[in-house]
Amino acid sequence: MSRGLHGIAIAALALVVATTAACASRGFTVPHGPSKPVVDAARVWGDVANRCVGIQTVQAEVRLSGRVGAQRVPGLTVGVIATRANEIGLEARLSGSTLFVLAGRAGEATLVLPQERRVVAASAAAILEALVGVGWEPSRLMAVLAGCVALDASPRDATEFGDGTQAVNLGGGDSAYLSTVNGRRVVRAGRSGELRVEYRHRAGEWPAEVRIASEPGRTPAVNLVLRLETVVANPTIEPRAFTVTVPAGAEPMSVAQLREGGPLGESARRP
Repeated sequence: MSRGLHGIAIAALALVVATTAACASRGFTVPHGPSKPVVDAARVWGDVANRCVGIQTVQAEVRLSGRVGAQRVPGLTVGVIATRANEIGLEARLSGSTLFVLAGRAGEATLVLPQERRVVAASAAAILEALVGVGWEPSRLMAVLAGCVALDASPRDATEFGDGTQAVNLGGGDSAYLSTVNGRRVVRAGRSGELRVEYRHRAGEWPAEVRIASEPGRTPAVNLVLRLETVVANPTIEPRAFTVTVPAGAEPMSVAQLREGGPLGESARRP
């Protein structure tokens, strides 16, 4: 697991995303004012999401920072593999030391906290929600990292505003805002349930910086920034990347205990 994530830069396939070199863009503001319905929402979405159809796996090196509730997320380096088939392999490091490792499938994943010698067995979404307040399945995480917001969406309707931004209702509580960036129509922002996704910088077709923020009133409040330093689409991944070795003597921990006392838990958020 660890070896696969540390070897994330795969020569001819890697797209190095340097945020300092990416074209800067202002924060996205949901447009208001006069709008008109778009006749064929499926076509509008399909034109943008077509590049996502062939993506089965995303492997990325991410710098994660921000806040979950009152707790600051302290600039983690995260190696992540997420697949359309809902598999995940993830390792978070702080100052070179492994903070936690998560591996498995959507409904059956294992989190190891090597420094505490604790282990959590639960769904991937439940573990991610307890860790960073974002309860997404691996396929959703893959879609967000790929710049697609959602996979296999069935658009219900779409609206175009005066500035050319198109808002597409993707169904299932998902929506996407499409804009033209550097002459290319892309997903500029989106919404998944109570979480907003914003693509602030891009390197070609790939996002270079993703902001995930919660809607007002949501608990815990989430404001995270993901800077994608390396992204690989459809790499060859060995099955062991989605498994993790549990250290001998590791003490089981529930999701509730993780939420309360994990490395980014509620106990760490108190003054």
